[in-house]
Amino acid sequence: MINQDRIQSTRTWVWAPRPEAVFLMLVLGLSVSFFAFFAIPIFFGPSQSMIFPEYVPTIRPIGWDLRLMLSYVQDWLTPGGAPYAGGNPYPPLAMILFWPLAKMEPRVSFAVLSGLTLGAYLWCAGFFPYLALLPRRLSPSAVLLFGVGLFSYPLHFEIERGQWNLIAMALTLAGVTIARRRESLRLLGYVLITVGIQLKIYPAVVLSALIVDWAHPRRDLRNVIILLAANAALFFVMGPGLFVEFVTSVLRQVAAPGVWLGNHSIASFAALVGAELTQRGIAVAGILQTIVALTCLIALLAGAAVLGIALWRRGERSLDGYVILTAALIGVLVPSVSHDYTLAALIGLVGLVLAEEEGRQVPALGAQATRFAAVRFAALLVLCVSFGAVLFSFAYKPAWVANNMPFLLVTFLMTVTLRWMRTFPALRNQPLPPRMGEEEVA
Repeated sequence: MINQDRIQSTRTWVWAPRPEAVFLMLVLGLSVSFFAFFAIPIFFGPSQSMIFPEYVPTIRPIGWDLRLMLSYVQDWLTPGGAPYAGGNPYPPLAMILFWPLAKMEPRVSFAVLSGLTLGAYLWCAGFFPYLALLPRRLSPSAVLLFGVGLFSYPLHFEIERGQWNLIAMALTLAGVTIARRRESLRLLGYVLITVGIQLKIYPAVVLSALIVDWAHPRRDLRNVIILLAANAALFFVMGPGLFVEFVTSVLRQVAAPGVWLGNHSIASFAALVGAELTQRGIAVAGILQTIVALTCLIALLAGAAVLGIALWRRGERSLDGYVILTAALIGVLVPSVSHDYTLAALIGLVGLVLAEEEGRQVPALGAQATRFAAVRFAALLVLCVSFGAVLFSFAYKPAWVANNMPFLLVTFLMTVTLRWMRTFPALRNQPLPPRMGEEEVA
């Protein structure tokens, strides 16, 4: 005799993204990426021998970007110096923030920055996904991603170059958390956000996290605009002359972004496609390159519009991990120069999205609900495979998938899909897990 209760229980486990199912999707997705972009190229290549590629494109001495930044600081401190003559793309206030490191020996300053970077990774990928969930709980998926990220190519690239993307993102996320949760410390939160933006401009996209009520966002948008205006005013902190040099340097970099496999910006990817088509003798390669870039930008705009409609339809009063992740993905895809070391800052945000999926219960009965759950199941798997792919170096990948832009775009679209599905009628009456900012402000 068939046990109907057992059948129903099996359906529920298969279709509803319970913690076990989400965790298994992550394990499966990472495994697919591991075999496709590491094990097979390393052990089963045409050479019939194990290969040892340099998975991080090293520059000697180590910490090259930090050394460049410290040279800009020295130029600023030198009378008559020109800190933006060498292509400095960072805001003027960043030189002031790096001034203490400029007083140290290069080896010591690199060690200090590396320690701060690892601490920032601990916050972004470890503590933030835990603190952002309400009630707080330890997510198996977020913990696994944290551990995998320690051995990932983007984190090692970040440390090798002496970059500070993780530090900037950690300060921004900490500032958002404080501003959203502690009314008495909101000014401190704004200061941390400002420092993060002045270190790296693109974390400004995370300011959307300050919007509390998406149905009536006017007051929150006013605060965001004021904060953006304050950050723009800080570009003049060293006078209008250096501001003009800063803008000129940034525009020069936008015009010549440095196209290579480790630059995952849309502009770089389109240029790589155009170069490949030109090499193959295709006459309309330039037109096709423009079409590729415009198509990717339209996909980002459409995804952002869908996400905004989803938030408005539910009248959201909190910002969840889906929105933070999509904003961060836009921030690393749109700038013309966006190297792979920026991706280390996304690991914790993907972990937060998966943690929210673990807390999401979906009805298992009914044809419509089953279809919805199947789509979510597929979207989760595709998201885990695509983001898992960016954790491995381009040195391991076949040439046609070496650049990470397509994987990041797919991650963006799958995140939007998962967030949009919360608005479907079949799922609307299901309980949502509490998210960041839904508790009372102290």
